[in-house]
Amino acid sequence: MFGRRKDRPAKAWEEKVSVKIFRVLYRLQCRWAAWMDARVNRLSGKAKMALLLAFSLLMISISVLVALTAVTGKRKISIDTKLHLPHLEDHQQQPGTGLPVAVMGRIKRYKAYLDSLGTTATGQKTRDSLLRARPGLLDSIRSLEKVYELPKTNQ
Repeated sequence: MFGRRKDRPAKAWEEKVSVKIFRVLYRLQCRWAAWMDARVNRLSGKAKMALLLAFSLLMISISVLVALTAVTGKRKISIDTKLHLPHLEDHQQQPGTGLPVAVMGRIKRYKAYLDSLGTTATGQKTRDSLLRARPGLLDSIRSLEKVYELPKTNQ
């Protein structure tokens, strides 16, 4: 799952598409740069200096405003979130544990079902296929019993 990626050679059509996209974007960028260069070259030296000064002052004032807002903390950003809890059938909890009674009953019933599968030949095949598909299933049930101190008897 977390192994190294195998370097796959790019497919011919993928290569052609990526080259065409690159060429279109490069042409667009070159045209825009040429247009901007033509616009700026028409300006006088004083106009260029005034634009540079105006842009610099604008960026400095925005930076100072952001820094002051962060330091003073007058503006608080609040994100409204609504918490949606899932509906539980039975909110009653078993005394001494934090587990709802319904969940504890489901664990007990599933363990009893697995145990009852071992009594017949077809049930044993089903149980074996379940345990083959989920190798840690019995260990997980045992650890749940240990954590929540479920009684070992089937009811």
